[in-house]
Amino acid sequence: MNFEFTADQQKFRDELRSFLELEVPAERQAVFGVDSEEQYQFGRSVARKLAARGWLAVGWPEESGGGGRGPIEQAILNEEMGYRRVPRTGSIGLGIVGPALMKFGNQEQIQKHVPPIARGEVEYCQGFSEPNVGSDLASLELRAVRDGDEYELNGSKMFTSYAFHADYIYLLARTDPEASKHRGISLFIADLKTPGISLRPLPYINGTVAAQTHFDEVRLPASCLIGEENQGWY
Repeated sequence: MNFEFTADQQKFRDELRSFLELEVPAERQAVFGVDSEEQYQFGRSVARKLAARGWLAVGWPEESGGGGRGPIEQAILNEEMGYRRVPRTGSIGLGIVGPALMKFGNQEQIQKHVPPIARGEVEYCQGFSEPNVGSDLASLELRAVRDGDEYELNGSKMFTSYAFHADYIYLLARTDPEASKHRGISLFIADLKTPGISLRPLPYINGTVAAQTHFDEVRLPASCLIGEENQGWY
């Protein structure tokens, strides 16, 4: 088995390395355990420049706004970003939401959500942990009740990283309280500007501010459901 890069992969790595050396000088590199608004905004600016070159989601299909290459090029990007200690932003969208939508979303959802992620235009946060639920995620309590063409959500999420920078939250909610705990959960994407969603700041020691995210009679259109109802765990 040949583990060497192809000529095109090596060319991409060299071009990317030169770009990062120019755009991310040593004094702007991330410091482990320290975070700030200035650092975050710098990371966003680098991400947009990468996106303008088709590199931010280089391994995604072109029809989804990506660079049309493959997992090796995506790994090269991640590796070089780590070597250069680039402040990372957009990790939920790029690492979780985009791939999940391309696998389980319908075409309308893919067209609406995926290209803006690849362009570095939007930020996502993740609504999994709750005040009474941490590592045992299947015991989550946030309810989503179907009402015609909408779902009504009530409950809260805890330790929502990036919430104050995010445009959308990618969340799990219980849609069938009578089912065994893994089988009554559904997956949604919600615009954080939706009425009834509110954020309570949770400052972290490294300078980051997460949130407790409250849902008070939040009405989401059924189009926000990703995949099938009650199949969110899977």
